[in-house]
Amino acid sequence: MRLRDFRYKFMFWGMKNLLAFAAVLLFSLPFAARVFAGQVRYDDSPVPGASARPVSEELLKSTVYQIFLRPFTQEGTLKSAERLLPHVASLGVKIIQLCPVALADGDADKNFWSGRQREFGLNPKNPYRQKDYFKIDPEYGSPRDLKDFVSEAHALGMKVVYDIVYFHCGPKAELIGEHPDFVRRNRDGSVKVGDWKFPELDYENPELREYMYKNMEYLVREYGFDGFRCDVEDLVPLSFWEEGARRMRKIKPGFLFFSEGIRPKNHLGTYDASYGFYWAWALIDVYQKGAPAEKLFEAEARAAREFPKGSAFLRFRENHDMAHGCKRVDAFPGRAAADSMLFLNFAVDGVPFIYNGNEIADCAPHNIFANREFGRLFIDWSKALTREGKARMGLVRKLVSMKRELPALYRGKTVWLKNSAPDRAVSFARIDGVSGQRLFCVANAKPEPAEFSAAFDAPEGFEERLSSGAEWEFSGGKLRARLAPYGYAMLEARE
Repeated sequence: MRLRDFRYKFMFWGMKNLLAFAAVLLFSLPFAARVFAGQVRYDDSPVPGASARPVSEELLKSTVYQIFLRPFTQEGTLKSAERLLPHVASLGVKIIQLCPVALADGDADKNFWSGRQREFGLNPKNPYRQKDYFKIDPEYGSPRDLKDFVSEAHALGMKVVYDIVYFHCGPKAELIGEHPDFVRRNRDGSVKVGDWKFPELDYENPELREYMYKNMEYLVREYGFDGFRCDVEDLVPLSFWEEGARRMRKIKPGFLFFSEGIRPKNHLGTYDASYGFYWAWALIDVYQKGAPAEKLFEAEARAAREFPKGSAFLRFRENHDMAHGCKRVDAFPGRAAADSMLFLNFAVDGVPFIYNGNEIADCAPHNIFANREFGRLFIDWSKALTREGKARMGLVRKLVSMKRELPALYRGKTVWLKNSAPDRAVSFARIDGVSGQRLFCVANAKPEPAEFSAAFDAPEGFEERLSSGAEWEFSGGKLRARLAPYGYAMLEARE
């Protein structure tokens, strides 16, 4: 049940009873029982003071590029996407995150469609509602095409992380017919569906777990994947993922696990990185909803309180879910704001994440149900030939290169700095204790000019590494800056 549903269920309670109910919900129950996206997460309790599983330096130097095949090309196939891999590699990207290509369930019964699927009514096949985990959907091509795609990515020096969807399946999924006890059941014996109206898999059944481990192994051995992005990871018991990660890393040392979730414990021994949702939601609030810039610091402070020390987060401003059915970020709040958010995602600690088309400032509408037969919504690759598109590609290549080359960016500590305009300006330092490199990073998160000052210990002054719409001066241990709307700068302290 979503939190908003409680309002209607209890609207006739007195205020006293309503407040008492809220207190029970928020304080008496453990963090594990709190609700997110309509589902109760497994064991979400914070782990303050613990240390995260060590993350490789190579991952922290890398940039992730998400490919969602349906909008990526007008054909929407693996073969057509393979032809664009040299373009992706030219950005300096080292990791591709490939959205699901498993056989999707085309059941037309709308009782088993998610809310947004019914809303748009385009296509009964949802890539995240799968019919057979071991087959490739002909919409995207053949098993041979998938092997060729991964091989070409490897030849270009890129890893491929594949998106697995293990919380739910399609209503006509092969495993339900073969193993009726693999799905959760209601008291009347009917299949239990989750918040998205898809059948929930039953991880209390050890045979289901083995079935899914075999699928993992098949994907790695058959196609050569280098990692998994685990869809709604925190709706599946962590013990399942722990064993899956152990088995995959035995097959392929260094195998990557990315969590699409907000479960702190998954960083202790299983996941290399998780989606930085607190940060992403704060970007939306600040850049698109008018919240003060300091909300970004508050989001990071919350993550620091709840997650183990050293946890790595994917830093994104758009993905296939966020681009679905709404204005793209380059359309609203616009290219300058998108540049500013992109800058922050590379400047702060973690692993930068680019959604396909971001690198050319693509504004075309996207819909996860649209493909070459339904809706026909694709990336407008002609943007790459425009001044805006060329400027964005130049910025992306510069940021990707800096992330790999500057120690303070890939292994440095993030130190948030107070400034005189916390409602507008985001300011922090990246400090690498090994090389001694120190960077000062600032961004104007608003559509009006901003002036601010901040203290920073740099006796020898600064050298500019990257800036847009920024003027600055430094004296007496204080940096004073004037930033154009959505302007930003990265300065390196002279030693």
